[in-house]
Parts: sequence; structure tokens; C-alpha cells
Amino acid sequence: MDAYSYPIATAVAIFPLLSAVFTLPYVINQYHKYGALLVLRIILVYSFIFYMMTSYFMTILPLPPIDSVEANGTHMLLVPFNAFMLWWNNCGFQLNDPSTYVSAFMNYDFFQMAFNVLLLIPLGVYLTYYFERKWYQVLLISFAYSLFFELTQLSGLYGIYPHPYRWFEVDDLICNTLGGVIGFLITPLCSFFLPSRDRLDEMSYHKGERVSIIRRSLANLIDWSLIVILLYILKRNFLNTVQLDDFFTFYKPNSLFIIIASFLFYFVISSWIMGGRTIGKYIVSLKVSGENGRKAKFRQYLLRYAIVYLLVVPTPFYILNLLRLFNETQNIWTQVGCAIGISILAIIFVFVIVNVMICSLLHRLQVVYEKVSHTKQVSAVIKRLDTVYINEDLYETEIDKDGNNENHKNSDDKNKDYNDIDHKNRNNNRDKNDGNNKNKGNKNKGNASKESESWKYNREENSDDQAALTEENDE
Repeated sequence: MDAYSYPIATAVAIFPLLSAVFTLPYVINQYHKYGALLVLRIILVYSFIFYMMTSYFMTILPLPPIDSVEANGTHMLLVPFNAFMLWWNNCGFQLNDPSTYVSAFMNYDFFQMAFNVLLLIPLGVYLTYYFERKWYQVLLISFAYSLFFELTQLSGLYGIYPHPYRWFEVDDLICNTLGGVIGFLITPLCSFFLPSRDRLDEMSYHKGERVSIIRRSLANLIDWSLIVILLYILKRNFLNTVQLDDFFTFYKPNSLFIIIASFLFYFVISSWIMGGRTIGKYIVSLKVSGENGRKAKFRQYLLRYAIVYLLVVPTPFYILNLLRLFNETQNIWTQVGCAIGISILAIIFVFVIVNVMICSLLHRLQVVYEKVSHTKQVSAVIKRLDTVYINEDLYETEIDKDGNNENHKNSDDKNKDYNDIDHKNRNNNRDKNDGNNKNKGNKNKGNASKESESWKYNREENSDDQAALTEENDE
């Protein structure tokens, strides 16, 4: 048992660090694909990585000292079911003696076969449930994974040891592959209380349609980090005379030029070229579009980001510099101007912050700079319907200037329904009239009079129906 408990304990001890390394690319990919992270999906992947690490450690641990590994001739057992026959011959199992039942299954040979089967059962479950593999794919992948284990042992841990320190056994391949197939068979039992893979995707897409404050903040954090790197490169290579502390002192021309250049180059130009996306927005699947869902124009990007990054964001720096100027100057009019400027900037800053908070809580309102620039931040997640991928931001009904296209469509549908009903009534009346005309020669004058009255009644009923339909259609 120590041979199996030690690798498990080792995997548990080093798992947090390794899991962060291996899951980070997956998390980034999933966030870019769906625009959100589903906790259940992350848990499934996290547990899958934990299982893969544990199963791998079981094949290589415990590691013996290198000088203790010697060449003992062959290191391969190629006889199938040799382990089973070895257990059967030594277990002492007798069908008519119940006292041998427990002892037959409490020996090392049986434990070795049982653990080899159990080792790949989780792999079969993961392949079937999460990766949606078929039975023959599970069988082939399980065999290939088991073969990887055996070749790792045969190679002396990829050449680290001069000779193999464990045996290459065909029985291990058989037991491991059997475990993968068993995992495939028991997957319905294991996944009974879990949503299907399609349901997970649907939940992820639904969650990704919402533009949350966390998603926006993450995009801004990425973009601002890149801007800081850009400013550092500019300062280090081209602007050695400019200090980083002077970047937001608006009354210095060189600092103002750096802010405007960085702002125009990164936010406006990149958004204009990339269709409303920056690098940060691309990673979290967001983009800026016009209010009608179409691509925003250059002036809209310019107005939006000018309000945000030239007025709102630097406002605290503007206020600090106005306060410094207020304390340094002795001119009363300059002090009054500084006080007025500080008050206006403070009001603007507080108003925008409150507006952003309200819009973040309600999830539907536009922020003030979005209303001014006639833009909005939308999800750019590409949603899958069957095997067709569509972009929900681009796949929208175009509305004309008066906004009546949808109303016209509904009206046309109603007219079509009314015309179908009218056509059906006419056919029914025609059939009735034809039947009456066929029987006219066999009927007396009284029947003919009744037929005429019936035809007149049907005609009046048809006229009333058409008048009602026309009146409802006009409404």
C-alpha cells in the first residue's frame, strides 16, 4: 500500500502550484471563448489535472537511488494474463471453503491487478462525460496512456536511470485498458447528478452574454498594464528627459503629448482597426459598438475614450495639481479659478463614478460617456447553434430609421394569416355551391328556393367575414 499512498500524498502536496500552472492557459482560453468562467467546469478540469498528475506519479514513484539500478537482463514480461495465473495459483481459493474467500483477495498479486484496473477508470469517465468520446476511442486512448506508462518505466524515466527500474508488463496494459472501458460503462452512474457537456456550454454562453463589471475591469486592467509598459518603453528609449511622475501634470506640454499619443495609439486606433476591440477586450471577448449594433465610427471611438482617459481617469491628478497651484500662487484670481476648477472636476468625477456604479448594479443602463458617444460595450462571444457559429452582436435585425421594420413584418404575417382564412372560406363556399348545383335538377321548386336562400346566406356570411377581416387588418 505504501507504493500507492506515497505518490498520492506527493501529488496532493505539490498540486496547488502545478495546477495553477497547467490550468491558467485553459482558464484564459475558456474566458476568451465564453466570456465567463463556469465554476463547475473549472472544478472538473481541476480534478482532471489532479487525477492525471496522481496517475503519472504512480508510474514513476517511488524513485530508487540511481546507483541501485543494475542491468538484470530482460525487463519485459510479454506473456498475457501471467499476473492472473500467478495470483490464481497462489491464492488458495476453494469454492467449497468459504474461509478461503477473504484470504484469496487479500494478497499483493490481487491488489496489483486491482489497482491497475482502478488506475484508469477515472480516465474512462472523464473521456466519456466531459470529452464526449465513443467507446472505441476510450479503449484506444486508455491503451495509449497505459503504453506511455510502460514505456516511461522501460526507458528508465527517459534516460535518467541507466537501466529500467520497473518491469514492462503486458498484464498492466490489459488491466489499465480494462479500467478505461469500465469507466466508459459506469459514466451514466457517475454523471447522473451532473449537467451534460452541451448544458455546460449553454450555461457558459448564457453567462458570457452578460457584460459584468468584473469582465470590464479585467479588460481595463490588461489594457492599462500594456499602456504602462508602452510608456516605460517610450521613456526609456526616446524620452529620457521626461520623468514618470510628470506624466499627469497637464500644464507640461511634453507630458500632455505623451498622454494624448498613448491614448490615440492604443485605445482609439486599435479599436478602430480591430472593430471595437483592444487587446484586453479581445481576451475577455468584449467590444465597443454603436447603439444600433453596428461598427462604431472613428469619431465615436475618439469621443468615448477622450471622455474616459483625458477627462475622467486623470481627474484626481488634475485636482492634485490645481491644489498645488492654489497653495503656491498669491494671485487671488488664480486661487478663485483653481477653486472653481477643483469643484467642477470633483463634481464630474463623483457623478461619473456614481453613474458607473448604478449601471453596474442594474446591468442595463448606459454609462454617461456611452450615451454621449452613442456607443455601448457588448459581448463578442461567438455562440454555437448546432454546428453553425454566429456572432450574436452582428446577427441582429436591422431596423430602419423610423424603427418600423419589425412592425411591418408582424403586419405582413397577420395579413398572410387573414388571407389564408379568407381563401379557405371561399373554397368552402365554392364546394357548398357546387354540391347544391349538382342536386338542383333532382329537387323541386321549394328546394330550389331553399337553395337560393342558403346561397344568399352563405354569400352574406362570407361578406361579413371579409368585412371583419378587412377591419381587423386595417387596425
